Amino acid sequence: MASLECPGSPLSLDLERATKKVNNRDHGENYEDEMVLDVTLPKRVFYKEIESDREDDVFLDDDEISIHEDDVEIFLDGKYPEISFSKSVYNLIDQSMKKTLIVRLCGKTISYRALDIRIKSLWNLSGDYQLVDLDNNYF
Repeated sequence: MASLECPGSPLSLDLERATKKVNNRDHGENYEDEMVLDVTLPKRVFYKEIESDREDDVFLDDDEISIHEDDVEIFLDGKYPEISFSKSVYNLIDQSMKKTLIVRLCGKTISYRALDIRIKSLWNLSGDYQLVDLDNNYF
């Protein structure tokens, strides 16, 4: 399945995972002559570090957003329609989602209102925020 991220997006590059293929072998084999692979994992990035590197809040007004005909291409050749966007549209999406944090709740389920109250009590918020229920324990 193709990625929905903008090609060459820094987000997709930062979140790449290092993987190592492991073969099942008999325990009696001699492994001395095999090459040793050194896998270094990428540095763990925390949300707080990402936020501190970002610029001040950037909000887009509806008047500032303009999409032209050449920014969108729609192909109806296959079974499903394919929509491609230009780099400027991806930049607008990235800019509008700059301060977005998606939280997945693992383990216990919690209601929308309970999470809202918990966020306000745990975090010292300096401004307003918007909480959206995305279903399947994503907020």
